[in-house]
Amino acid sequence: MICKNGDAIKEADAIGWTPLHYAALKGNLEATELLLLGKHDGSASYMLDKSGMSALHVAAFAGHEEVMEKLIRRHPDICDLVNHKGQTALHIAVLAGQETVVKYILKEPNLAGIIHEKDQDGNTALHLAAINQDYKIMKLLVADGRLDNTAINRLKRTLKDSHCLAMIQDVMTMILGSQLPNYHDIIADSSSLICCYLHTIYGPLL
Repeated sequence: MICKNGDAIKEADAIGWTPLHYAALKGNLEATELLLLGKHDGSASYMLDKSGMSALHVAAFAGHEEVMEKLIRRHPDICDLVNHKGQTALHIAVLAGQETVVKYILKEPNLAGIIHEKDQDGNTALHLAAINQDYKIMKLLVADGRLDNTAINRLKRTLKDSHCLAMIQDVMTMILGSQLPNYHDIIADSSSLICCYLHTIYGPLL
């Protein structure tokens, strides 16, 4: 059907997903190659779903670097696509905890331009890894040496601040369950983060 009707690859479902999105999710290389064939290719690689996710984002989320490779080789400029939160394929790979995809992105020359990118909240991939307390990915990003670990997001937080805040929230969640206070508005810098963390653990002694 695709061979007879090239426009079929651009038909989206209720959430904005095309056949290429689904091929990327499943890691189906054969389907991806077919959907990227010559005259049938159209603009499918550039199509975004209702949350702004491209097939490249989906492949990064699902951990399919081979599909990412196929997409990038066909259309190198899709590396610059961002979702509605301003997130690149690297942001998505970090959020999904896809260590192998992060490694691939750091090694892929065509993706070098997105390594420093910030999302709409001013978060780099390193900020998100810190917030998620994903130490393996944090180590990869820091070891790469190209990311600025002093970068500040919209909340004026550095990598260290974001990591400390995530630790505090984990501790408070364990103590209070769902009654987690919103520290985003009352914690401004590293020193107050540390004080809050100590108070959470040693409160009665301070």
